[in-house]
Parts: sequence; structure tokens; C-alpha cells
Amino acid sequence: MDLAVLETQESPELATSLDIEETTQQFFECMGEETAVDSLTYRDRLLEEYPDLMPVTERIWNFHDVLYGSSYLERSRQCRTRSWYVRDDADMSVAVHSNACRLRWCPMCAEMRKKTVARSCFDFLKDQGRVRLLTLTVKHGDKPLTDQLEFLKKCFIKLRNSVKWKRYVTGCVWFLHVKDNGANRGWHPHLHVLLTGQYVPQEWLSAKWRKITGESFIVDIREVYDLEEALFDACRYVGRPANLLDVEEDCRVDLMHALDGVRLCGTTGICKAISLRPPRLKDREGNYTVLGSYYAVHRLASLGDIQARQILQAERLGQPIPPGIFCPHVDEFDSDEHVRGLVNERNRPPPEVDTFSYRQEELLWTDVY
Repeated sequence: MDLAVLETQESPELATSLDIEETTQQFFECMGEETAVDSLTYRDRLLEEYPDLMPVTERIWNFHDVLYGSSYLERSRQCRTRSWYVRDDADMSVAVHSNACRLRWCPMCAEMRKKTVARSCFDFLKDQGRVRLLTLTVKHGDKPLTDQLEFLKKCFIKLRNSVKWKRYVTGCVWFLHVKDNGANRGWHPHLHVLLTGQYVPQEWLSAKWRKITGESFIVDIREVYDLEEALFDACRYVGRPANLLDVEEDCRVDLMHALDGVRLCGTTGICKAISLRPPRLKDREGNYTVLGSYYAVHRLASLGDIQARQILQAERLGQPIPPGIFCPHVDEFDSDEHVRGLVNERNRPPPEVDTFSYRQEELLWTDVY
């Protein structure tokens, strides 16, 4: 695919880099604790983690839209543009809820899905005794990626349907990863599989995999001693099955299109009890009270509003917040006088489209993220 040809078909609105105004953060003392007031939007705050990846992803989305008539770029630019601070009325905790595009390859959505899947897997697998990590590969070649993915899928199904596999393995969680070998050496799709059950003999597994694939016999299986570390490594592929920065530019659009509609992870056996989908806000248990929009809370806090500062402190420190504290929704601030006459809109609902909590997906590896 010659991307240079497509350059002339790009939308005039497509920026070559993220147009994020350079800002500074203000700090103040709140209830004896130092708390930062974020002058960025919620979306900008998250995108700070991907200064190189997001521009590349937007560019490839745009090429894909031109070639295949999709609307990925438009959808992605709405991601995390509406955000609210909310309080869980059950435990009075504060979190940020926002809309999400949930597109594959979106760095923000991929990060959230990784944490959601990792938490679900951890909650289930930690009670299953010994867990083993299996890596299955097939010999790479010059076949199209779609053919290689289909072949890998069929081989894995045959392995799972074998008599001895069912004798050894009670369930598994698998993750697809695609690697670009570079220098026109083709693609390298492979599976990372977390297994529950008994010990699986390496010799039998290698021989069986070679018989199924016809030529591939290298398999790696080992016991998992650190479940969090194993999940950290495996779950990073559930939203982005490859790192676009490591893929040759001319291959990125083909990679994105080949993986459209392809499952990136799945469960079998007893592991079907694991949920791999983040729940929508309407499906969550409990009730939520809207405390104010992300912009309003941060803007009012920077102007000295004590309730806005209490909301920020509660969210940042993971503390409960009492009833009666909220901030109005504000679309625009022109001056300090503009703030004094605000209409109270604490009952204004957050977006109904596919919302979930940023903080609540951050239960594993809080020291890392």
C-alpha cells in the first residue's frame, strides 16, 4: 500500500500532530494535602501518555477511512470529550466517568480494556491453584496476514479438541499478538495462553502442535509464579494486538484492516466465568450522583472553590466524599464574574454512550499506572 498516494486524499481537518495547547498545572493546599488542578481536558490528560503513538494511529485511521469507507477517525476524536466526576452512592467514592469510542487501536480505550481484563482474570485465576503460561507460534511466511490468522485459529481449536488437552487442561484464557518481522519478512502472529488444570508434558505438547500445524514444533510452557506480572504482559494485547510504532509504515493499514472483526482474546472451559468486556455504566450495580463536569470542577478549583477542591482531593486520594458537595456544569468561563451567577445543574446526567470509570479500572498495579 503506497501511503504517499493517500496523503493527497487526507481530510483537511486531520492534524499531523496532536493540537494540545501547552499548559501548566496549579497547586494548592487542600485539607492539609497538596492537590493538582488539571488545566487540561480529560482527553488531553490521557493523551499525554501517547505523544508519539496517537498521531500515528490517527493517520492510519484516516487512511483506512479513505480506503474502506469506515469512520474511525471521526469516532476516535469524540473519545473522552465528555467527562464527569461522579460519586458512587454506595461507598461515596469519587471517579471520572467519560464517553469512549472503544475502537480497536485507540490507546486510551486499549489501556482501559487491558486493566479491565487483567482485573477480571486476576480475580478468577488467583483461586485456581497453579496457572501455566503457554506460547503458541506458527512458522511465518509470505502468506497474507488474514490467512495466517485463520490458520493459527484452526490449529488452536484442533489442539483444544484433542483428548489429552482436555485431560490436562480445565480452562484457558488466550490472547492474540501480531508482530511485524520487518524487512519484508512477513507477519508473526502467535498466542499467549494462560492455562488452568494439571501439568502438561512439554514433549507431548510439542509433538502434538507439530502434527497439527505440519511444521511448527516450538512451544513454550512454564508455570506462572507472579500472576500479576504474567497478566501485565499478556493483557496488553487485548486492545492493541500490535504496537503500530514497531510496524513498518507501509504495512500499518493492511494490519489494521486484517484485524477488523478478529477476536483478540477468549476463554474456554472453567475460564468462561471470566468477563472480558468492560461493563457499561447502565449495567453497573448501584447509583451514581453527578458532582460536576471535569472542566467545571477543575476550573472552579483553580478559582478557589472549596467544594471543587474537595472533589479533586477525594478522587486523587481515593477518599469518600460526603453528600451535599457538587459543582455546577459549566460550558464556558469568561471571567470570575461569570462564575458567580452559574445555574445549578448537579442533576445533569453524564453521557449515556458507553461510559465507564477511569479510576475503577485502575485496581491492579496502581503503583505502575
